[in-house]
Amino acid sequence: MGIPVRYEPTLGPICDSRLKEIVVGPSFLRFPPAEQQALLLHEVGHCKLQHIKQRVAVMLICPWKLAALCREQEFEADRFVRTHGLGGALACALSRLSVGEPRNWIERAARRLHPPLNDRVARLI
Repeated sequence: MGIPVRYEPTLGPICDSRLKEIVVGPSFLRFPPAEQQALLLHEVGHCKLQHIKQRVAVMLICPWKLAALCREQEFEADRFVRTHGLGGALACALSRLSVGEPRNWIERAARRLHPPLNDRVARLI
């Protein structure tokens, strides 16, 4: 879909969208191909919907609204996947993610910026 994908062996998250590229880490390779495709499509959704630019603008203008914006954008990127026919595969991938206690500050921050996994899965199936 016109967005380059780069492998970064030190990346902690499964994958991440940047302004003009998607970065995947070692944990991405543990998913089956259909789920990898759905995870990449989710990140493509973030890029195509210009979520990063919106987040930067909100951080500059009203940073207290960032978490709510990020949670809504996660649902939007999930809908992007569903409209492209891979909602079930993304639901399976999300179901594999750990819901235990966050192991570090990065995971704690990610949880605040993402909706609960069960809410996301419910909207995908």
